[in-house]
Amino acid sequence: MPDAKMTRQLKLYYYLIHSEYHGPEDLMTLFDYPNVRMMQRDLKDLRDSGLIADIRLDRKEKNYIVSDEYGEICTNTGKRRLEHLVRLQRLGIIITEFEPTDEYKLLQYEDDIAGYKDDMEIYKDDPEGYIEQWGDKPVKPEPMNFFDVKKAYCQLFPDSSERTKQRDFQELREAGYFIEYRRDLKAYVITDEMMPEEF
Repeated sequence: MPDAKMTRQLKLYYYLIHSEYHGPEDLMTLFDYPNVRMMQRDLKDLRDSGLIADIRLDRKEKNYIVSDEYGEICTNTGKRRLEHLVRLQRLGIIITEFEPTDEYKLLQYEDDIAGYKDDMEIYKDDPEGYIEQWGDKPVKPEPMNFFDVKKAYCQLFPDSSERTKQRDFQELREAGYFIEYRRDLKAYVITDEMMPEEF
């Protein structure tokens, strides 16, 4: 089933800013575009949303040259399209500015916490025996530093409601960018799975 427009454009944006070569044929194949016009409209939306200041085709190299700076959002358009561009810009900024969680560090931290809980059970049953064997009572691991999603979202989009934030996170999940609150960690975990598998 083809991706919805927003999901497709977010994946395209991610690919453009994370790859060196992104020629028209490459994009047509990776994103399963039925025709060139649809691809060009997506590129125009990315530029008009302000996520990319400029994008142009180097015909000799057959590669799109993409600016690494934000541009200005195009306000000279219809209401419905402007709403789409505003949301596209907001979601693209999240992808660009938020820091995905280091998977290795997270797994290590979860292992350390599990080991600490196991040791505490043993310690509770036989404190003297535990200290005799290990020299001291179990030490809780230092908390892991997680990217502060709530603070970053509020700073970047101070006028957005909690409902808007949740809708944004749902839209990002559909594109492969997962922002999930973990109650056990009391923090948001960000998992980035947006790069196309064929890349």
